[in-house]
Amino acid sequence: MDSADQKRPSSLAAAQPTGDAIPAFARDVIALYSEAMAEVRFPDLDLEVLESTAAELRTALLCVERATAELEAARTAAQRHGELLQSRAERALSYARVFSEGDELLSKRIAAIGCSTSAKVAQNAPPKKRGRPRKNVATDTTLFEAAPVSAAPTVGSAA
Repeated sequence: MDSADQKRPSSLAAAQPTGDAIPAFARDVIALYSEAMAEVRFPDLDLEVLESTAAELRTALLCVERATAELEAARTAAQRHGELLQSRAERALSYARVFSEGDELLSKRIAAIGCSTSAKVAQNAPPKKRGRPRKNVATDTTLFEAAPVSAAPTVGSAA
């Protein structure tokens, strides 16, 4: 093992994962051993074994976090490259349309590619709303307003 390999685990152990890596139960047991049972040793378990296992868990979780960050960066890069390819392919098809103006066979082939592209775009588009558009509540509400009551004759007062 060279000196670079010896330094790497210690640098990983020094860094901490973002969340609380150690489960509460294990933290309580480690605290018990460190406070009340530091000198107690069992054949395969003691405070040192518990602490080293906790450090290994932290290191493993830190590796998971780094790998996750790298995966997200790779996904973002792949999405950008996909969008760039789509844009360049659309531009190349536009150039091909201009180039093929005199060639009927090539024009038909290009038109078929263009139709399949527009069909895919239409499939990804949100569905159109159906029905009549909503009426705006008009500021002119005099159409159905009631007439003043004071001018109306009463039924029993006719002579």
